[in-house]
Amino acid sequence: MAGRCIEISDGVLIDNLYRILYNEFWEVRDGGFRDIFVKMGVATKIEKGEIGADEVDKIQKWLKGQHTQNEKIKLVKSLEEFRKISDDKNQFESHVEIVKEIYNLMIKNMIIYAELRRVLEFLTELSAREVIEKLYKFQKHAFKVKEFRRDNIVHQFRVFMLGCYILYEDKDFWVDRFRTDLTRILKGETLGRLKLKPGEYAKYIVFKHILAVWMISSLFHDYGKVTEDAKKEFEDFKKTYNKVIDNLPEVELLSFNIPLSSGESIELSKAEDLFKKILRTFIDASISQIIEESMEELKHGTVSSELINYHFYHHLAIPNPIALFYYLLIILPSCIAIALHDNLKYFFCGSLTQLLVICDNIQEWNRITAIGDKVVRIFPCQRIYIKLENEDDGGRKTKIIQVFIPYEKPEDIKAQEIFRRFNPERIWRKNVKALKAAEGERAFNKLFQGSIDLTVRILFNDRGDSCTLKIKHDGTVKYQRTNIYANILENT
Repeated sequence: MAGRCIEISDGVLIDNLYRILYNEFWEVRDGGFRDIFVKMGVATKIEKGEIGADEVDKIQKWLKGQHTQNEKIKLVKSLEEFRKISDDKNQFESHVEIVKEIYNLMIKNMIIYAELRRVLEFLTELSAREVIEKLYKFQKHAFKVKEFRRDNIVHQFRVFMLGCYILYEDKDFWVDRFRTDLTRILKGETLGRLKLKPGEYAKYIVFKHILAVWMISSLFHDYGKVTEDAKKEFEDFKKTYNKVIDNLPEVELLSFNIPLSSGESIELSKAEDLFKKILRTFIDASISQIIEESMEELKHGTVSSELINYHFYHHLAIPNPIALFYYLLIILPSCIAIALHDNLKYFFCGSLTQLLVICDNIQEWNRITAIGDKVVRIFPCQRIYIKLENEDDGGRKTKIIQVFIPYEKPEDIKAQEIFRRFNPERIWRKNVKALKAAEGERAFNKLFQGSIDLTVRILFNDRGDSCTLKIKHDGTVKYQRTNIYANILENT
């Protein structure tokens, strides 16, 4: 089935989110989102995914007259506020403020499972603001002192919206893949703890379940970035002042305490010990071993998963049967994807990990990038383009994802220095090296699921220097350095 090439922007993804809210979240309390969009006069267009400038104008005009505490209307209002300023890199602080509110409202309105929503209260209301404010404080410091740094807070929200776009294009495809994931990720006896017969669990894995898993995975995948920054800064400090300050400890001996919610910090070593215990109890040994080995590097993916797991485990009142159900079928799959997303050679460990790796790496539009010795901040990329198609070969369904990322070198001299240090070509070469290493992993053949063909075409500069990265449905990786302008001549 042929698909269309779509220019991805924040506005396009917000429009898609409205379509999901209209079609999937209407049978809920207070009438759902459908009634709201009917009152706005845009329901028919939203249902069909045909939102244009006229519909956006109607939405924004209707919202001006609303002074309400209705949390669904507040979510739409926050999304529209973000739409208005998301292309302006000089309003980054405002982006963060709006995203704080969106986090809270999305969790309240898109997590339909009451028990899970109750546990997520630590990330709503004031707690969400306090947690993100702490993380933003750390990020602002990293912007000042690191040679090179990118935003992770607004980035997570955009990753969430991009994943929603890919998921909603073909709900059945992703539901089937997530169902298969569970039989590979979880030990056989794990599902037995839920008193589910083989295959019976599948009826609980519906699209709203997928959205809940994706929300947790995407919105918190960089939560542990602060430890990675702190480790690097301490290493630099120790290297510089080791002979000036006596008895500076080795990095391996540092003890980290991470803010997890209002008034609460978690000792990272305790969170790590718990996660190891959980992995060995419930998760396939191959995946458990991969994650435990990754923990030794103190990378932000494993730290994020340890912290999220720690909170949920202690607040879900396990072994309560209902709590255990949510934990095993929603929380643990999310934590596994988060743990592996920043090591691309493990992209094969399930479809959720693949989706998070894809969205995390192609979310390049409007992503603030800065270096410590410059006040200037840049968007290295204004838009990306994506085309989604299906191919059916003798009953084997393949999802074909094609992406084009055009990086843009700034005209300002200071901004050009940021772009030079950012060096997208170096980043993507590193990505390719990690992806190619996947086939050498012992667990590759056991865990890898075919069904996705990914092609990413990247324009590095205005000279036409570019590359094409292809990951076939069998996991083989190909990388070709080329020049777009030369290709045009060759094809004429």
